[in-house]
Amino acid sequence: MCKRQKRFGKDDEEYYTIKGDDIHLSLDMLNHAWENRYDKAILFSGDGDFVQLVKYVKGKKKEVQMVSFDELASRNLINEVDKCIFINKKIANKFFYRLKKKKTIKKD
Repeated sequence: MCKRQKRFGKDDEEYYTIKGDDIHLSLDMLNHAWENRYDKAILFSGDGDFVQLVKYVKGKKKEVQMVSFDELASRNLINEVDKCIFINKKIANKFFYRLKKKKTIKKD
């Protein structure tokens, strides 16, 4: 649903960013609230741009919780949601699969 956009950083290093994800998330959250498809929304973001979205959704009598890194969370958003759950890098990494490195035994 979102668009990947190519960017270039220092030393012409190529990387991609996701564009349009905020608007898609907002539209889904609003539409589903209006259609009464949920009672509680969990927003995985601390972006203050979502404050108005949260206000509208709560106006439909929906509970809104947020999950965010504390240092990235907008205080305005924190004040608007019903509950905040703060995570750190260690907690977030538990949800990503990583191949385990094989231990190598040195032979003399």
